[in-house]
Amino acid sequence: MKLIEKIRYQVAIRAVFNALNIPEGALGFHCPFHNDKTGTILLKETENRFSCSVCGASGTAVDVVKKVKSLDTDSAVAWLAKRFDIEADSSAHADLLSSWKSDHEAAMPTLSRTMGKAQNREISEKDMEIFTAIYTHGKTGQAASMFLEHRGFTPEQIDAAGFRIVEKPRILLVELTERFTKDELDAAGVLDENREFIFQKHNLLIPFHNETQLRFLAGWDMGAGHRAIIFPRRKNCPLWLSPETKNRSPLFIVEDLAGALTFYRAGFPALAVPGKVTNDILSFISGKQVSVCGEKSERGNRFNREVIKLLTENGFDFQIRETAPCFDSFLEYIAAKRR
Repeated sequence: MKLIEKIRYQVAIRAVFNALNIPEGALGFHCPFHNDKTGTILLKETENRFSCSVCGASGTAVDVVKKVKSLDTDSAVAWLAKRFDIEADSSAHADLLSSWKSDHEAAMPTLSRTMGKAQNREISEKDMEIFTAIYTHGKTGQAASMFLEHRGFTPEQIDAAGFRIVEKPRILLVELTERFTKDELDAAGVLDENREFIFQKHNLLIPFHNETQLRFLAGWDMGAGHRAIIFPRRKNCPLWLSPETKNRSPLFIVEDLAGALTFYRAGFPALAVPGKVTNDILSFISGKQVSVCGEKSERGNRFNREVIKLLTENGFDFQIRETAPCFDSFLEYIAAKRR
């Protein structure tokens, strides 16, 4: 993300007016674009912009700094970056974010179709029996390795993540229906909204372990060409921390496993939080440089707010990447806590 975009997303417009010592009147801040003695600037904090009801001036934090400090755009951006401690992303990070955004947008139709509208049920012992049965059926194989290597994963990453492939899924389905009822399979989240088995085609499996116990599986549809990760529907899935990567920082915190795997593939550590945002996150990030990296959607913005609130209130420093100006007055709270 460009530095000017990071400033737009991370720095509250009210904090900029205060930093510039622009006085505030009864109705709003005094407008620096005309001889204003009453306060005619209206702050649109949901958009992180300002506008004057008299002279019509409007813009972003960069625009008001340019006017008050008599600077050009680059100098205004540099002033804001220094004042609010905002760092530019490296070109590698920019490419990485672009790759993640592309992968996520390609995955959305499949994710929407298979995940359901909410994940609000815990994983039960019966669920774990079903997941274990599926995982036991899956095997590592040349087809899975070729598929993943074609998408940029190294053999070392493939082994470390524990990818497997479901072979002959129709035979697996027969075995599952002999052991479990369709209602149990549906409750486990392995049936789609049409009550059909998710793993009908060749699919990759990614195991989630808690110490030595298998907790949960995610699938990657290979047959239809989708890159989407298919979580068990309507489940509060556990956190997934990527295996060790060649780069040690930053640790990217994202909502879905598809995003986490994009960062992992590029050699960066990632933490997927597909379920509830809880204090469990804190044990994973202690001592690490953290980047909150959510999608530009209502759901993604809600995830960003929850994670940022948790990190801020527990004294963790962090960067925000690829997020929309969605925090309203909460941005001021963040800015104040980070000074």
